[in-house]
Amino acid sequence: MQIIFQANDKLVELDPYLDQGEMGVSDFQFSLEELSQYITGRIEMRFDLNRKISLDLFYDFAVCYEEIVESVINVNNGFSNKKSIWFCEQGSDFYINYEIEGKNLLLEYKKGGCVGFPNNIIEDFTVSIDRGVYVSEWVNLFSSIVKLFEIKLNKKINFPLDH
Repeated sequence: MQIIFQANDKLVELDPYLDQGEMGVSDFQFSLEELSQYITGRIEMRFDLNRKISLDLFYDFAVCYEEIVESVINVNNGFSNKKSIWFCEQGSDFYINYEIEGKNLLLEYKKGGCVGFPNNIIEDFTVSIDRGVYVSEWVNLFSSIVKLFEIKLNKKINFPLDH
């Protein structure tokens, strides 16, 4: 498994009404919302040439942020219960189901009834990957995002997996 992150500058559209208190989100999540005013972002979870999942940084990743963090913590700590992340925003309708099997993670991509492009052309699949690779790929992505907070927002935000 490999996670590829791409961020591109866009025309800045500042929202003067962003309010972390009203949103009730963590510093990391609020910074993601602020970052959306400056960039577009794509995340690709690549397993091989035909098996890859595309995530929008803001509609998919930000919306499912807590479930993604939980998955990384669960996999890192070896919690073996079968869990699921449902990506359901802006044309997404798919699931990533995961379960620990020893030193590996069994990860399943399953389309919902209304999945949009580009994930609609990917057939449902199941892969077995090393748990350490899963964790390190997500940690690298979070590190890249934290660096973008510093560059674009001039903010130093705690790494979400530190606690």
